[in-house]
Amino acid sequence: MQLDDKDMALDMELMIKQMIQSCTTAEIHASNKDLRNEVGKLCSEMKTLHSKLSNMMSSRGWSKIAVASQQAIESEIIIWEQKPLREPQLTQ
Repeated sequence: MQLDDKDMALDMELMIKQMIQSCTTAEIHASNKDLRNEVGKLCSEMKTLHSKLSNMMSSRGWSKIAVASQQAIESEIIIWEQKPLREPQLTQ
């Protein structure tokens, strides 16, 4: 099976997202300040790479950003506003 450019870009995007998640976790848990700073720089580079890849994919029509309806946005706002009422332990 041969992948075309679009499939490879989508695969790269998924890998970069996973790397960003891993870098963020490592940065949070690093106890050494120098290590935390270096991992933070790496994470920042991954975010820049993701941004460039996303822009390239969008310019070629390979990815579309979904636009939420006003009703969906308002529903999410209400859910977040009511979250402390449903889960009071989050406000402590």
